[in-house]
Amino acid sequence: MRTNEKTRVAPVPAIHRMVLMLEAIDGLGGVATVTQLADATDLAKSSVSNLLTSLSSAGLVRRTHAGWALGLRLIELGHSSLDRLPVVSHFLPIVRSTSPLRHEYVRLAALDGADVLYLTERRGSETVRVSAAVGERTSASSTAVGKAMLAGLPSGVLEERLASAEARGGLPLRTNRSHATIEALRDDVRATAQRGFAIDLEESVVGVACLAVRVPGGASPCAVGVTLPSRRATNDVVHGLVTGLEAVASRLAVHAQ
Repeated sequence: MRTNEKTRVAPVPAIHRMVLMLEAIDGLGGVATVTQLADATDLAKSSVSNLLTSLSSAGLVRRTHAGWALGLRLIELGHSSLDRLPVVSHFLPIVRSTSPLRHEYVRLAALDGADVLYLTERRGSETVRVSAAVGERTSASSTAVGKAMLAGLPSGVLEERLASAEARGGLPLRTNRSHATIEALRDDVRATAQRGFAIDLEESVVGVACLAVRVPGGASPCAVGVTLPSRRATNDVVHGLVTGLEAVASRLAVHAQ
């Protein structure tokens, strides 16, 4: 899929093109050649080469045997930025002090368009597979944290997010339990709003269940979720974990403003 620079407003063209370059490298799997980047951004190869040289001097990209990759400086800046977010810095102490979640795999995520971005996590006593690591994004449609945040949006904003997901080619089918249509997702989001918490029962990863609660308030939607083997997701276990998630979300709310 091509990234067309004409589709965005760019007050500072040089900076805009550098951002396009970084996004294109990421979109091409993390490593890309000059030819691939020129095709993805609609820029001339000479312009791509000049941009890469500038980005390389700042440590934002690096040359590898397979092409150009994102630089280690980006990782450093990303971690530094995350650590300075109050909702992230307070996450671990709050989770550790919440008894029902003491041994669970708990994650914090933010909503970005129709995607969720995982901000931080606390690993539990069990090894559980997940669809995306910290710092990565995935579709909100098949995740409990995503549905919890979608359920907290005003109806007009929710419809915009759903339309955005549909415009990208529909919903990703990660398992045979993933929502296949926008209508099914909309119904689930409505049920989530009524229930007060979201459930992902093997919609994202086979054999894995997730529960999530939206963090109240905040300029940007956030949610806290717990991931566990689906065989453990009995009514009693779900009730206890949701109680713990609600306690964490309530305490995080004061740091999410």
